[in-house]
Amino acid sequence: MSSYTRRHTLKTGTAAAVGLSLAGCTGDNGADADVDVVSDPDGAPVEEITLLSIAQGDAPARYEYGQLFADNLEEVGFEVEYDAQPTVEYLEARAEPPYPWDIQVRRAGDGFEPAEAIFRGFFHSSNIGPGDSNLYAYENDEVDELIDEQASEMDPDRRTEILHEIQEHLREDMPIVPLLVQERIMPYNQERFQNPVPIIEQGLGSFWNYLNIEPIGDDAHLRTTMAEDINALNPLDQTARGDREMLRLVYDRLVRVSPDLEPEPWAASDVETIDDTTIDVSLREGMTFHDGEPVTAEDVQFSFEYGAEHSPTKETRAEPIESIDVETDLDLVFNLEEPNAPFLTNALGRVFIIPQHIWEDVPDDVEAETPIDWQNAEAIGSGPFQVESADFAEQIQLSAYEDHFQPPNVDRLTRAVVSDVRAGIRAYEDDAVDMMSWELPVDDLERFEQEDETALESSLMMSIHHMGYNLREPPFDDVDVRQAVAHAVPQETIIGTIYGGTGQVIHNPLSPGFDEWYWNDVDEFESDTDVTMQMLDDVGFQWDDDMRLHYPPDY
Repeated sequence: MSSYTRRHTLKTGTAAAVGLSLAGCTGDNGADADVDVVSDPDGAPVEEITLLSIAQGDAPARYEYGQLFADNLEEVGFEVEYDAQPTVEYLEARAEPPYPWDIQVRRAGDGFEPAEAIFRGFFHSSNIGPGDSNLYAYENDEVDELIDEQASEMDPDRRTEILHEIQEHLREDMPIVPLLVQERIMPYNQERFQNPVPIIEQGLGSFWNYLNIEPIGDDAHLRTTMAEDINALNPLDQTARGDREMLRLVYDRLVRVSPDLEPEPWAASDVETIDDTTIDVSLREGMTFHDGEPVTAEDVQFSFEYGAEHSPTKETRAEPIESIDVETDLDLVFNLEEPNAPFLTNALGRVFIIPQHIWEDVPDDVEAETPIDWQNAEAIGSGPFQVESADFAEQIQLSAYEDHFQPPNVDRLTRAVVSDVRAGIRAYEDDAVDMMSWELPVDDLERFEQEDETALESSLMMSIHHMGYNLREPPFDDVDVRQAVAHAVPQETIIGTIYGGTGQVIHNPLSPGFDEWYWNDVDEFESDTDVTMQMLDDVGFQWDDDMRLHYPPDY
């Protein structure tokens, strides 16, 4: 863990873009921001604020732009402790009491149903609490009602209108400052493989790419890596990106979201919406698990009910379900408690089908205290790849499941475990792997662009980078302060300098990749520290002779 107080200097070349104009605030150099500087302010000094970020070795870009923002905050009068923690400690600190942060640097919100992953997850008051996803303690009854309303709105146009209304409220209340959405640029060896199918957010790590990428020669062994560990092959736990990438290949779902982001039947041969709360599902004929046992409607029912009992994520997916009726070996009916617009994508498209004949004896017959603790190294699913071996510290070996209704074009897949991005790059450049399913750092892009054997694929992310305020304590329980500080975030500099232009500035907590859902009429905020200071001055904040910020006298 590293924790230190920020220096005042910006990195070379960024000051002009960031606009740190404090000249004249003390009365002798011609200020752009005409603020109230007094020798002995009546109000109390604003307490030192803690900006929580992730350690440089774990997320270099986030660490760097967190530093840049901390500098800007100090320039406008805050005292800032920049607390950059390794991933595990960072995750614990951001979500658990006593919440030792005032602002946090965060990238989150992936998934093909952002209305649920982001709006409900980040901003619904039901998700406030230790370990819950509304880390900021944001509460707005009207926003809660709108989030609930959009979930049950089956008219797509009306649902879009509601999502825009939510974004309008969030712009006014500013519980977070949306920053950017990255372009994830990933390399693969185009002399060995062709016709990749990257998709939004996942890039070359998408299910569709592993299924469709084609070997050029006789060697159909695809070797890949990403800069994230594999912890287990447990389909009840999808919290880790590295685990999810492999689980999608080994376990089928009733529905898959297509590369065009449309839900389409997958393990289901047919999904028919009878009415707003009744969905008939028929399974494909002849499907088997990797041990040869047939996939039945009872396995599907078990997957949802067992998952809801033992997995926090599956419990959320199954929440809209009132009951599941098994009609035949291949047919079942989902009865919902109320209309649920995201159900196809968020439930049928996210819950893995697990074999009842194996999991009904978990954890009793395995070395695990609870089902979600089982590493499941010999995972048995019904997906297009089957597990050959799993050494979670070294590599995962998969092979094509030839009895699948859509087997992959490659015969074997090896996922190498590496310590970090740099190790992954070395593995690629040493020809130890053919592909990286993790974005390249900006500093490496020019070198990779010049390599003849390498092709680069770019995919816009769904998850958003943002600065999130702790609304539990002053000064960020005050919307005026949150609105003012939003202008101190140097968005364009972050995109241009740190990400080399590989991304998009956003002003809503949503990726523009979701087209009509993104509210384009948003009142954009400028990246200008003068604006921050002027807005704080307008609501009565003062600065002392050392240019440190004080609360208004009657605060």
